[in-house]
Amino acid sequence: MRLAFQDFISLTVPHYCIFYLIAPITLLLFGKLTGFIPNILCMILSLCLTLMGLNVLNMIFDLDLDRINKPNRPLPTNRISTPWAFGLSAALISIGILISGLIHIYLILVVATLILTFLIYTHPKVYFKKYLFSSPFFGGIFYGLIPILATSIILPQIDTTFSIIYILMIVPIASLKDIEDIPGETIHGIKSIPQIIGKQKTIKLAKFVLIFIIAILFVLSVFNFYPILFIIPILFALAIIKKTFTAQQKEDYTTITTQARLVTKATLAINIIFLMFGITAFLII
Repeated sequence: MRLAFQDFISLTVPHYCIFYLIAPITLLLFGKLTGFIPNILCMILSLCLTLMGLNVLNMIFDLDLDRINKPNRPLPTNRISTPWAFGLSAALISIGILISGLIHIYLILVVATLILTFLIYTHPKVYFKKYLFSSPFFGGIFYGLIPILATSIILPQIDTTFSIIYILMIVPIASLKDIEDIPGETIHGIKSIPQIIGKQKTIKLAKFVLIFIIAILFVLSVFNFYPILFIIPILFALAIIKKTFTAQQKEDYTTITTQARLVTKATLAINIIFLMFGITAFLII
């Protein structure tokens, strides 16, 4: 079966690999540990391949859901068969595990944790995805805790406070992702924050939480926990958040194959913000 490039992107959703790229690089910049770049890059490749394989597996498990929410994806349209998708998933995950073992034995445990928590969240036999607050909770694990744990294995030290802040910034973004899945999740009895409070309130809540987190960073800088010059990226962060959440256009969610534009913009925003702090730390600390 021939796999078109766009179908490969739709199946593997490499968009989420940005978390596995930015978090390690930013923590590396915080510690000025540029000598670890080769191992960090290999670690990033391992995590990204594993995540992409798990994304394919998720689409197999959520096929009935995608027939409602994202009918243009490769599996609902039968452009790709389920057995073929299973093969692609197994190949990506296997290569990811192999690379992790070549880097560090403990990195295999992090990759195994990613796989296990992903299955707990999405496998039909367990399917924690159906519970309220599961999306932001597991989103924080998948895209925040996992890359930070992996980085802590490679680097001799990491900035713990900023690592926690990064995870907290991911949590409201994960709730935004649920907006586009409301129709199918309602039918299949899956609970989510947007179902309870609505789309607009979910967006406003995410914006408020991100601004509140940036305000915490401001306080930490004022009280010299971080250099006062951190106020510069803090101001840029507030501008980025405002830009991300203003003038949102209506979007036809039935045409989505990967994710909504707002989720993409918010994902880019928090990673750009995190990277800005890393660059600032590298230059001035």
